[in-house]
Amino acid sequence: MSTDKPHDDSYHIAIEGNILRVGFNSQLPVTGDRIVKDAETHLQKLIESEVLTGGDLLKINGRMSLPVSYTIAHKLGHLYSAIAVFDPRLKAYVVVISTDPKYQLGDAIDDTNNLVPSDEDCNKDKLSFSLNLESNNTVLKVGFNPQVRAKGDRIVRDTLVQLDSLINSGRLKGKLLKISGRASVLASFVIANKLAHCYGAIALFEPKEGSQGLDRYIVSISHSPYYRVGQTLDFESSYDGESLKIAICGFPSVGKTVLRDGLKTAIRQNLAAADDFLYVVSGCPDGDYPAWVADTAKNDPELAYRLRKACQAEEFTPELANAIAEGIKAIKNPLLLFDVGGQTSDENRQIMPNATHVIMVAKSESEIKAWEEFCSELNLPILAIIDSDLHGKEDCIQTTSPIFRGSVHYLQRGEEVSFRPTLQTLAKQIISLNK
Repeated sequence: MSTDKPHDDSYHIAIEGNILRVGFNSQLPVTGDRIVKDAETHLQKLIESEVLTGGDLLKINGRMSLPVSYTIAHKLGHLYSAIAVFDPRLKAYVVVISTDPKYQLGDAIDDTNNLVPSDEDCNKDKLSFSLNLESNNTVLKVGFNPQVRAKGDRIVRDTLVQLDSLINSGRLKGKLLKISGRASVLASFVIANKLAHCYGAIALFEPKEGSQGLDRYIVSISHSPYYRVGQTLDFESSYDGESLKIAICGFPSVGKTVLRDGLKTAIRQNLAAADDFLYVVSGCPDGDYPAWVADTAKNDPELAYRLRKACQAEEFTPELANAIAEGIKAIKNPLLLFDVGGQTSDENRQIMPNATHVIMVAKSESEIKAWEEFCSELNLPILAIIDSDLHGKEDCIQTTSPIFRGSVHYLQRGEEVSFRPTLQTLAKQIISLNK
């Protein structure tokens, strides 16, 4: 049985057999708290109407924000013996909740529920994901280990190990738990299910919301009369400096997204700071805005291509451009990287003025000139000009001041480019700007 979303619902939820299809309504760009409220309301209606009746195994497929993943995990965790969430990088569902001995947390299963090979145990002595309690046990800081490139099943198992240790320590309890940092949806399901009844409420940090000097959290789980699911909570910000917001621009097929993701990794490798110091989003109208598409390309280029095409089918409306612009404006992390669409377009005129600096990626001097004129029109300073040398064999750094100029070879989708000399040098220069 399948149920369609209401027309004005910001989040899609439909059940098809034992698969729950979920996703955002791109034609209704709204804030994260609205999406959480809509998801919780829609799930409750499906439960009350006995469309979602529970059972042995539920598979979930689709895009989720972290706050929404907590809400879904809590609403459905007690209805099913096991829940598995699709991981595009594994091309399999990963078990994230289970009381069924047939399914262990971290098991990867295919469409017919058969086990598929697990993630290779590289760097077995290191955790791929970290959880640390801070601020008198009221804040759970989460984040990935940049030294361990793990897939979803490994991340789930590493999350479970640390959660069990924290639970056994007796430190995980209270009226409200705030969670901040970078996480995966898979890890979030595990955390939500394990901690939902340890606290009166759980709220997730929302970097796209808040105001000057304040961090905003969205309540995703609540058993308390003092908190409502979807409610926003403001707390004094842990960072009160000016944000550095860098737009990565260039015409199509120059490698902007590949460079963005490589630069992201290079910065984190060189950054001795909190995991949420850097935030990465995309303002592209051409279909690359889901970050997991780039990760998927490293393991399955064909699947990544299909995912991008599905995203490209979504119309990039003026309302969506405005929502992206407002989101970028509101982000208060010390450092933000975002790439934009490959044209000197009205959408980019709306989005890019929220940047403080620009990194330009180009294949020719004529492309550089076109973007220089566009950035000058928007009064945006150029931090770096990167020559994209698809057929090159090595990087070349020409100047580092006043404008960084260098080439990066073979910015091909699916390539790991973070170790390239130009990106490593540029990453260190960007970090120095924020000190």
